[in-house]
Amino acid sequence: MKKINFLIIPLTLLIFIEMGFLCLGEKLNKYSHYDIVLNIDPASGDVSVKGKLEINLENFKDKELFIYLDSNMTIEKMCINGTKCDSVISDTSDSRFMPMARKISLKAAQVKGMGKFAEIVFSYKGKLSTLPSNMFANVTGADWTEIGLYLPWFPYSPLGARLFTFNVTINNVPGYEIFGLGDVEKREEVTRIISRNPTTDIVVCMSRDIKHIAGRTPDAGISIYHKNFSNEFAEELSEEVSNMISLMEEWTGEELMSDVTIIESQRTMGGGYARMGGIVLGGIDQEKYKLNKIPLKRYFAHEIAHLWWFRANPATWEDWLNESFAEYSAMMILRESEGNETFNRLIEIKKENSDSTPAIWNFDRNGSDYKTVNKVIYDKGAVLLSELEQKIGKEQFIELYGTIIKQNISTTAELLSLISKKSNPATAVWFENLLKTR
Repeated sequence: MKKINFLIIPLTLLIFIEMGFLCLGEKLNKYSHYDIVLNIDPASGDVSVKGKLEINLENFKDKELFIYLDSNMTIEKMCINGTKCDSVISDTSDSRFMPMARKISLKAAQVKGMGKFAEIVFSYKGKLSTLPSNMFANVTGADWTEIGLYLPWFPYSPLGARLFTFNVTINNVPGYEIFGLGDVEKREEVTRIISRNPTTDIVVCMSRDIKHIAGRTPDAGISIYHKNFSNEFAEELSEEVSNMISLMEEWTGEELMSDVTIIESQRTMGGGYARMGGIVLGGIDQEKYKLNKIPLKRYFAHEIAHLWWFRANPATWEDWLNESFAEYSAMMILRESEGNETFNRLIEIKKENSDSTPAIWNFDRNGSDYKTVNKVIYDKGAVLLSELEQKIGKEQFIELYGTIIKQNISTTAELLSLISKKSNPATAVWFENLLKTR
């Protein structure tokens, strides 16, 4: 394991700089950008938000431009380039990730011809919705608040701003620490969270009681915000994550630009998630980890892998590229740390779990229950990737694995074309058949 030097930092004195994610090989001015001022009462969930979104219109043609926003918000202002928006507001959400959102469609006539960017100025207020606790990882409350895309508390535009930078200013609340995924700057009256590198979410957390450990490896910094971890467990977790990142960098040939933030969520349900710049982990029991490290190590590794595997559209069946590759990456990491016997045993379990389930190809994730989704996307996907590795060999599979990242592959068609070139057309046809029939 790499040697990591730790510093325990009182958050009241902290000005913590946490940057970035992968270098995507694109100039930052290609991305949309948010400037937001947020007022929030964590106990009640009441918020008032004002700001602007500069949307990149580079790929906007005749497509509908729309945003999602928490349905409880009362919109006070919504303008495009100084002109009030003509919009159509849906009664319900069409996104499984944002069930309490409403879809606000902006008239294309107001957007076309505006050049590369359009500026949407907005203000709204209301009480943030309550999401199903067993499915969604955004909550508000006096003891723990964690808000982001699942509500969403900010106007999210998947067409114009799937990747964006942001600068969020939150008015401080007495007795609470404010932090999140991004550069965190503490000031007397406000806390700023900034992402200078492109990301996909604006995660803001608030807690009355939080600890912080900052460590450095030779390659990058790892920062952990936690409440319940012992210092020993936090340090062990940081070392595990460091090793996982090193393996991912080796396999993909893509280094993280800089530091990684890990947040221990105080939610008991809702799971974890990864965003560009860090991961949020929920439901961690360090006593269970001591008894059996494999399940939690797989969980950590899966979320770490998402720092690389995120490019496919998560709203379609192509999301298997994100989830199955992240899950198989976790399996590969466990093979390195725990050995082939553990790896093979877990693959067999996944084969049993995914038996008699729908094929991955055109899988209706939105219309399927949670257990079926897990069996198809996480279990079956990992099994099929293990069979692909067996067929073409580990060395060629790792080469393919890294090329997928370097070429920003985001669709199954692109993947099959790459397999055809890297291996041969017959292998691509064989793997396509697995995706369609198994």
